[in-house]
Amino acid sequence: MSPAGIKERLHRVRVIGTALDVQERVGELGGGFLASAVTLSLFLSLFPVLLVGLALLGFLANNDDTLATDLIADLGLSGDAADFLVEGLESAKGSRAATSLL
Repeated sequence: MSPAGIKERLHRVRVIGTALDVQERVGELGGGFLASAVTLSLFLSLFPVLLVGLALLGFLANNDDTLATDLIADLGLSGDAADFLVEGLESAKGSRAATSLL
């Protein structure tokens, strides 16, 4: 079956046909550039969010000595994942002062 035949058969299914029509219209309007700009903006905005989360974790970990064990138990972590979490929290405790400056 040719690609045109497959597309025609997919258009018969209402939901898939609507999705294909929307994708075609977005392509006609040059929506790919807008989509890539939004994606880049969202990706770059993740870094400040992660930095704030790391600072918050550092402040919480500094005041609570059982935070690491509680998180490991609540998340069901073991082995390398648990060690990684403990090392990350220790690092967050040490870098919380530098992070709070930002």
